[in-house]
Amino acid sequence: MKPKRIMILGARESGKTVLANYFNDIKDPPKRTPHMVYKKNTLDVPGSYVESNDMHKHLIAAQQDAYCVLMLCDPTAHKRSYPPGFSKVFRVPVLGVVTKADLGREGVERCYAELEAAGVKKPYYEISVLKGQGMNTLMERIQEIQKERLLKKGGCR
Repeated sequence: MKPKRIMILGARESGKTVLANYFNDIKDPPKRTPHMVYKKNTLDVPGSYVESNDMHKHLIAAQQDAYCVLMLCDPTAHKRSYPPGFSKVFRVPVLGVVTKADLGREGVERCYAELEAAGVKKPYYEISVLKGQGMNTLMERIQEIQKERLLKKGGCR
């Protein structure tokens, strides 16, 4: 049976690959992600898949390989990444993550509004991978989800 992963979604340059490298303990600098990349613990999705309505069907299909989805929002960006209610298409838990939270508060509220409009339930996780801010809290929640998934799987047999 194929192991499930953390699916990471977000616009271009929102910090997806940096976060994926963190989860996979990869120290190399991030490179552009031209297609979905299955790593040990993550499924890193190019920003173009989120930004193009025609690619959404691929995200929906790929969720079968995930036990949770992280929807990233970059407070330094000035455009909306997700359509209204987008998180509702996923059948696995979806967590809202505000990346680059160390770069100022002005865009964080906009990210909260965007994640809420996309249907992501609170709490939202404010992180900075480079500074380690909020990473422990996010990791704890992801581990809880993974344990819940294993319990459900074990209870079905």
